[in-house]
Amino acid sequence: MPAGASGTGIVHSGRGLCSHTVEVSKVEYNFDVRCGQTTVVYVQTMDGDFQTPEGVSIGQLLRDALKTNRASLERIDGQCGVALSSGWIARAAPATTRGSECDSLLDEPISYFDTPSLDH
Repeated sequence: MPAGASGTGIVHSGRGLCSHTVEVSKVEYNFDVRCGQTTVVYVQTMDGDFQTPEGVSIGQLLRDALKTNRASLERIDGQCGVALSSGWIARAAPATTRGSECDSLLDEPISYFDTPSLDH
């Protein structure tokens, strides 16, 4: 963990993943590792203080995220989101993204950021 970070760990009930929470620079992140291993396979934040390197934050519209450099609207890991050049994916609330045409969600607010899952 980074210096000055605080964290907790919780075991998921499925897929053998252990979920952890860490706070870095007053921003809370959730991340998964395969239980008993150390490689991070997924990262997510719903913290309102988080801002991507592109300057995108929770509450902005997906349309705003799409206007950043090299951003693209995609279906990643089964959900629509705006893939940012930093590697973060801006996502609307999960209930709105599954089964929807991605371009119909551009006026939805960003509710969280995550990364593509490496656990396939």
